[in-house]
Amino acid sequence: MSAFSRSVDVTMDWLDPSSFEIRGALKDNVHSLTARFVVSFPDFVIREATGDIPGIRIARWTVARGMRSLGRLDEAESMQRALADELAAAGAPDGFAFEELAEIALARGDRAAAQRWAAKAIALLGADPDLKASGAGRLARLAELAKPAAATH
Repeated sequence: MSAFSRSVDVTMDWLDPSSFEIRGALKDNVHSLTARFVVSFPDFVIREATGDIPGIRIARWTVARGMRSLGRLDEAESMQRALADELAAAGAPDGFAFEELAEIALARGDRAAAQRWAAKAIALLGADPDLKASGAGRLARLAELAKPAAATH
């Protein structure tokens, strides 16, 4: 059992025994909201120390994604923009960073910015065979978000 799982178990001990049936679901929700950050940050430090550039980029994306989940949009956006800029400068733009930037803009209520980021994301991710196979709904949502807003008169 990981230290994270043990700490969640200890935290969950405060629950009333009559609510035991919700314990698993609650634990899963706590895990999904925080695990990316808790697990990824140490991974990021290790990868940085070893010079694993692709791994560092994945860990940075994951930490930033966790920040968005925690509602820390400024930090998430700053990290994703830095990652997107770095990858673009390396000649390897990343649709996943663009997708996250679209989600951050959407969380802020900025539909126009979300549309621009989503268009960049779908241009890259739409051709990914693995994502087509495992994330068709995700791609459909992204494609819908990438459509320009209807003009109003």
